[in-house]
Amino acid sequence: RFLDNLYRSGSIMNIVTARSSESVGATEDQLKKLKLLHYFSHHAFSVSKKTSLSFPLTLSSLSHPVRYEQGILFLNGQNKAKAVSDLLSLNPNKITNMVIIDDTVKNVKQFSVQFKQKHYKLYCIHYSGMDNSKNFIISHRKIQIALSRQWNKLHQNIRNQIYFPTY
Repeated sequence: RFLDNLYRSGSIMNIVTARSSESVGATEDQLKKLKLLHYFSHHAFSVSKKTSLSFPLTLSSLSHPVRYEQGILFLNGQNKAKAVSDLLSLNPNKITNMVIIDDTVKNVKQFSVQFKQKHYKLYCIHYSGMDNSKNFIISHRKIQIALSRQWNKLHQNIRNQIYFPTY
């Protein structure tokens, strides 16, 4: 509902992820399954009038190029706040309000520092919904064991495919 309201209002919406550019396909598939990709692919910052670039994007404050695909900025672990600041400098649209939602306090603080002296009205939200799941798993030994077994099976299957491919 929140995203629907932002989308209908014409808000510019992006995802900035620490994931590497090698995870573009998996990330887009995940967002498609959740029926979220269209929010970002249609209402994102435009760089050279595009929300996707076929070439690596070089941002001045980052150490290496990033990938920008369907409104998603793949940073490969680089500073999100600096990347957004650089991206905003490439966009001619006048942006006055920003809502930043992140699951780490460190990133929320970086945004607060990066945009403190800028003319944006900044709303930083630390999303901790994943913490509940993590805490639930930590507090239930049977679930830990079951997840560990599943992981071990998956890991063994991957190793078997690498060392003994079936093709």
